[in-house]
Amino acid sequence: MKQTDAEAIKTLIESRAQAVRDKDVESLMAQLDSSAISFDVVGPLRFSGADAARGRAREWFASFAGPIEIEIRDLQIEVAANIGYCHSLTRIGGTLAVGMKVDMWVRSTVCLVKRDEQWAIVHQHTSVPFEARSGKAALDLKP
Repeated sequence: MKQTDAEAIKTLIESRAQAVRDKDVESLMAQLDSSAISFDVVGPLRFSGADAARGRAREWFASFAGPIEIEIRDLQIEVAANIGYCHSLTRIGGTLAVGMKVDMWVRSTVCLVKRDEQWAIVHQHTSVPFEARSGKAALDLKP
């Protein structure tokens, strides 16, 4: 049975989460368009292209001493013709190489284009909310 476009996008998002758990850079990059733009929780303001995203992924994976925990919650997917987008809350956990434990929720948005019957990520945005009074990231929020 053929997957619907929304099911295909859900499968893609789930495979990306597994690639993070496995710290598998190439699997993570497999669905990323070569011209993709990434807005990440760390600087710079924008990463342009798959090569920049690949370098950022390697750096991120290396910053963890052990496995990276990832949980996707409230995934919402919208599709119209060959354009799709989805957003979710995503929990990231684990122990950093410097010994600090991380357990935080981020907001994730992914935009995709369907070419030759394959979905490819053309934009990804991950952010954390901040406290307006202090200007500091609000890393302790939970859904």
